[in-house]
Amino acid sequence: MVFPAFAEAPTLATSIPTLLLSLIAMLALIFVLATLVKKTNLGQMKSGAMRVVSVLPLTAREKVILIEVGDKQMLLGVSAQSVNLLKELDEKVTVPETDFRQTMSQFLSKGNKA
Repeated sequence: MVFPAFAEAPTLATSIPTLLLSLIAMLALIFVLATLVKKTNLGQMKSGAMRVVSVLPLTAREKVILIEVGDKQMLLGVSAQSVNLLKELDEKVTVPETDFRQTMSQFLSKGNKA
């Protein structure tokens, strides 16, 4: 006995709504996970009295990192071979926290202009 639902091959009209629903579900899952990471501070690198304030990638293997140790801030140059102290800052640098929603909307608006 052959069931009629299994005998028909899926058409474009029946598969598009399923694909769109799956895409919306995946985007919602990404948004929920990003919010959860932000709320639980899992995205921040910190360990006790030391935390990473900001990271600026220069190349694929080199970056400049601003760290805070206690009440001091230090600028480090990090490469694959070494970590160098570039400068110990006298004044604290405040870096505004970026919101995932704002970052995503800026990214999407840049994509629509091109």
